[in-house]
Amino acid sequence: MHYVWTKGQNRQLTKNFSTAEFDCPCTIPECVEQRINKDLVDNLQKVRDDLNDVLTVTSGYRCALYQEELEKRGYKTAKNSQHLLGNAADVTSRNMATLGRLLHERFLAVGVARNFFHVDERRDKPRTWNY
Repeated sequence: MHYVWTKGQNRQLTKNFSTAEFDCPCTIPECVEQRINKDLVDNLQKVRDDLNDVLTVTSGYRCALYQEELEKRGYKTAKNSQHLLGNAADVTSRNMATLGRLLHERFLAVGVARNFFHVDERRDKPRTWNY
């Protein structure tokens, strides 16, 4: 199940997360409908509760045009990115070591970068990768 909303709406999804945090960051006029996986948000809330600190979403849903824009700018992106489906988020915190441990407890798919973690709702097999 996905939450679906119009870009710019700010509805509370959980105690600490709202739709605005998962909006596609583009300025493309056609990017109106936004979506994010309910299980993803619920699991991020559990991580946030266990972390007992701020958990910042740096990227949530992405429209296809924004994904193309990132590729043109030289960012490494997946062709079938889970962000396009509303099934992924990139997150960061002041306590990255604890955050990494907690994310690995809740998610099977975890990407590790220097200043953020990517998590998504793929459940077919455990996977961890580095950027």
